[in-house]
Amino acid sequence: MKKIFPLFLFLATVLPFVGCDDDDNTVTPPTPEQPVLELNAPEITVSDKGGVTETGYTLTNPIKGAALKAVTSADWLSELTASEGKISFKAAANTVPESRTAVIRFNYPELKNAPELTVKQDAAEEVVPDPEISLNATEVNVPHKGGIAEMTYTLTNPVEGAELTAVSTAEWISDLNTSVEGKITFTVAPNELTEPRTTEIEMTYPGIKNPIRFAVNQEATPKPTTITPDSEVVTVPAEGGAAEMTYTLTNPVEGAELTAVSTAEWISDLNTSVEGKITFTVAPNEVSTPRSAIVELTYPGMETKPQFTVEQAAAEEKAVFKITLSNPTTNSFIMNLELLVPDMKYFYHVLPASAVAECPTDDDLYAYDVAFYEDLDASTGLGWQAWAIDDLQTTSIRDCKITNMMPDTEYVVYAYGVDDNLTRTTPITRATIRTQAPQMLNVQFNIELLSDTAGEIKAEVTAEDYNGYFVAKVFTNVDAGDTDEIVLDKISRYWADEVKMAGWIGYTFEQLMSQHGAIGSTIVTRSTDPGQKCYVYAFAVDENALRCSKITILPVTAK
Repeated sequence: MKKIFPLFLFLATVLPFVGCDDDDNTVTPPTPEQPVLELNAPEITVSDKGGVTETGYTLTNPIKGAALKAVTSADWLSELTASEGKISFKAAANTVPESRTAVIRFNYPELKNAPELTVKQDAAEEVVPDPEISLNATEVNVPHKGGIAEMTYTLTNPVEGAELTAVSTAEWISDLNTSVEGKITFTVAPNELTEPRTTEIEMTYPGIKNPIRFAVNQEATPKPTTITPDSEVVTVPAEGGAAEMTYTLTNPVEGAELTAVSTAEWISDLNTSVEGKITFTVAPNEVSTPRSAIVELTYPGMETKPQFTVEQAAAEEKAVFKITLSNPTTNSFIMNLELLVPDMKYFYHVLPASAVAECPTDDDLYAYDVAFYEDLDASTGLGWQAWAIDDLQTTSIRDCKITNMMPDTEYVVYAYGVDDNLTRTTPITRATIRTQAPQMLNVQFNIELLSDTAGEIKAEVTAEDYNGYFVAKVFTNVDAGDTDEIVLDKISRYWADEVKMAGWIGYTFEQLMSQHGAIGSTIVTRSTDPGQKCYVYAFAVDENALRCSKITILPVTAK
């Protein structure tokens, strides 16, 4: 034991003074007076978003007045500070998908073996851009007739496998199709309204938050264009000349022109250059019959072709007759008929204007006369000419009294020349006159029914305060449903026919009154069937046997 102890003692004394030379990596402990820097953490990791980061440190044995400085060669670190135990720096955002590392070093007087702060920044997150759709227009305009329409678009950053959808709530939009990339097609129904309409089509796509919309505008159906001539007929004299037709044009078509045509050779120079007026030239009519032609109008957009008629009078012929009518009474007037062509054979007739109105042309009126004579010949077979020959005239007629006319009635006297076969050879000359209305009297009648049984109606009719002639009878021509007004009209017409027939036969007023008239009071009778409705009636007559008072009636039904 005495030998070992000195050896341990020797080694303990010698070893503390044994060390490495300068080539050795051993850190030489600082002297107590040297500053020492210790970091809270030798390494810091920051996010890819960057920003300000802080960490702590401890500085022992600081030198009065000295400042700790932090420096780095990394350009993405800035605003480095080291003060009062806090280290601060700002890291820029990392925009690349790789992490990066930087070193912050510290400078301080007499600081030996200063530690370094390693800064690591995360790689930037890989950003997948959102899909975007940009429309090539904000709206689609469609004509009123509708049809297939489309909207084109550009899609960027498409999503794999995603599909675009398009919808519309409008019933007039259909067949929406997105199968062709970059284009949406759809069908627009015709707009039958006279007002425009609009709707929206909505597009959706995965990854796009808000729907994309565009408008579809459709024109209104144009209001129909109409052309209305101001009259249906343009009347032109026989000599012709310039004529015109005015018209009204509604809802005109921009740039459209009206055209007017006629197939008639005697209408020329049709001109529509002045809006609202069509002018043309009519050649003289050299024939004795009137003529007419159609002018047809054509305008773009109009399916129908408006038209008007041009009517031209016949060329005037030399007058054949001159008819003068005068001095009308209730049943007559005076006629003077001058024949202007000597020795011409002719007929003249007198008809109520109502009958002549049913024969609008000369041919119609001549045919009416022939039919009248044919009716007279129906039972003889001699031919209508045999009856008509008695009415044939060859000279003028002066101051002829035309009698047996109806009161308050317009009459037409007409005449025309004929050949040896009694065929009409001239135009028909006409003249009109109205007979006077009879002076109406205020006559009252008392009708007392004496009997309505045993198949006979018997009544006494008495005129009150009237001493002239009157007519009283029992009227049986009554139909079921006839009103009093209808029966009154039947009675009036019946008596007018009686007076006319008496005139044809040649009865005088006295003869007619002896059969039908009474003065003061009279008894009237009539055989009837049981249940038959009849009317007892009475009215006053004037000197021409024309009714001149209201008709007094008493309805009776036979028992």
